Order: sequence, then structure tokens, then C-alpha cells
Amino acid sequence: MDEKAQVIEDKILKGMPGRSIQYQFSGGLHKFRIEGQPHIHWLYVSRELVDDSEPVILVNLMNVYRIVDTLNQANRSKWLFMAGDGIREVDEHFGK
Repeated sequence: MDEKAQVIEDKILKGMPGRSIQYQFSGGLHKFRIEGQPHIHWLYVSRELVDDSEPVILVNLMNVYRIVDTLNQANRSKWLFMAGDGIREVDEHFGK
């Protein structure tokens, strides 16, 4: 895992203690499977956003888009996609 992906993973784990993350890069996406109770979530981040952003910018974007808060407050599993044009909710078929 590269440094920028590690920064994203660290931010998630800091805000979601007790969770574990499986990371994968494929299809031009950084994929983070966030496991734990009560739900499993996915965060997909575009390769372009990671390549074009400094680590501090990635953390700031996660704060602005409230990714950790959104996942912590979810009453069901969520699939989120973060790219240069913002964040949107996708479905379980998105990253396949």
C-alpha cells in the first residue's frame, strides 16, 4: 500500500476504532473494505484523486465530506466513492 492510501486507512481506523480494513487497488480504484460491527462498509477512492493530491489534502477531503461520520452513523452497509468532483453513494456492484 502506498503512503497516500495508508493515510486514508489511518484516518478511517482513527475514527472507527475496533474496525479492520482490507485494502486493494484494482480497476483504477483504491478500495477499502471496512469490517466490523454492526455493518461492513466500502470506500472507493479514484486513482486520479490519490495521485493528484498530497496526503494532507486527502485527509482534509475526508473531513469535509464527513466520511467517517457518515459510516459511523449508518444504519446499514454503505458504499461510498470519492473522486475529484466530490463524494457519492454507490451500490455494491460499483467496484466490481
